[in-house]
Amino acid sequence: MGKINYTIGDILKIMNITEGSIRNYEKKGLIKSERNANNKYRYYSYRDLNRIASVRKYRNLGLSLDKIKNLLISDNISDTQSILEDHHRKLIEQANELLENANKINLDIEKINKIEKNLDNFTLIDMPQFYFYPFNKTTATADIVKNNLFDDYASIMKKENLTENSAPIIGYIRNSLVPQSDNYILFKSRKCIYTVVKVEPHHIGEESFPILFQKSLEYISNNNYEVVDSILGIKLLTLEKDAHQYDYYEIYFPISEK
Repeated sequence: MGKINYTIGDILKIMNITEGSIRNYEKKGLIKSERNANNKYRYYSYRDLNRIASVRKYRNLGLSLDKIKNLLISDNISDTQSILEDHHRKLIEQANELLENANKINLDIEKINKIEKNLDNFTLIDMPQFYFYPFNKTTATADIVKNNLFDDYASIMKKENLTENSAPIIGYIRNSLVPQSDNYILFKSRKCIYTVVKVEPHHIGEESFPILFQKSLEYISNNNYEVVDSILGIKLLTLEKDAHQYDYYEIYFPISEK
């Protein structure tokens, strides 16, 4: 019928497992070797071989050795089911968290695609609806950090300040259908000239905004449009080069024909 007892060397070859793992399983009480009285070798049974296969399966599925021991030594089906169901719930939670993180990474990839496609280019589009929530100037930094709003950071430049050296109004945006609070500015869906720009952060490079807006205004004017309302800028990404920081913004210029 074949071999009934196995040496540790046999186990290592059959199961492709390390000797350290075998010793650890034995220490945890998951398997139990028998010592041959004649040659003093340790031998393992087919039961141990089967037990090692089960341990490795459940370890690969993320169960701890202690949980696996409780799973394997129980002769109560309900207890076995309870252990597996509990671990199943944890795996689903982990999977959902991983999926959420994957979606967040994908959003950043989409932002990079926007930058590559639209940097310094101009397109006529229908802007989605946004709710803009301005920060209180005295608590802006604290609000951003506390609520982790770096990915939703946005700014508004009033139409009359486009060619001036003026700081924008800063806040964050949402494109939900219902406002989150009473303190918001609604940007309804409308025709806009859309572009992506690279600027220094407004607190260290305010002079770069009028320069960039001037280029945009020239394009808008040359195509027989005019700006009719405040401009919305939404930060896509922040990168550094030679220890100098730059922000990439997508910019929406609400326009109408002249």
